[in-house]
This record gives sequence, structure tokens and C-alpha cells, in this order.
Amino acid sequence: MLSTKIGGMRHRVVIQKKVTVGPGQNESGEPLSEWQDDKTVWARVEGLRGSEYFQTQQMKASLTTRVTLRYRPSLDVTDRRLKYGSRILDINSSVFDPKRVEIELLCTEQA
Repeated sequence: MLSTKIGGMRHRVVIQKKVTVGPGQNESGEPLSEWQDDKTVWARVEGLRGSEYFQTQQMKASLTTRVTLRYRPSLDVTDRRLKYGSRILDINSSVFDPKRVEIELLCTEQA
């Protein structure tokens, strides 16, 4: 992980969190929930690779994206996702820099 100069983080992303919105359950038996904006931060967003695959007889596209943020000790990536413009990025993994400078998130966007 490379140390990033502030100028390299030129993209605004919104960290969203999943919250329970009331009693009841959806079709899968999970509590009713929705995504709410939590924090807006500066980040570096880089597309890494794309792929296409068949799912339920439909062509699906997937794009893997690396998002680098400044270190935030309070960031918990459980039940979080990112919104980058109109794109929704699901967080798959996170790597915290041992020097506490950056957090690197590997995300997937379903198209």
C-alpha cells in the first residue's frame, strides 16, 4: 500500500450503512432495512477489472474497484457500502495500513 498525497484523493464517496427500519421481515425472513448515508469522504477510486457471467440465464457484469480512504479508526465496514456518484459499490474486503495512514477497500459493482 502506497502512501497517498492529499491531491490523489480527488473523488467524493458516501459511506452508507444498513439500518433496520422497523418491525417485520422481507421475503427472505430478514429484518426490514434500508441504506442511509453515514459519512462523505475524499477517496481515490480505481477500476481494477471487469467480468461478465451468466446468472439465471441473464448476462451480468461485475466491476472490481479499489477505493482508498484516509485512515479512520472508527470505520467499521460491516453492513457498509459506498456510493460514488450514481454507482453503488459493495465492500468485499478491507486492508488497514499498519502506519494508520490509509484504508484500502476492494469493492464490487454489479451492473
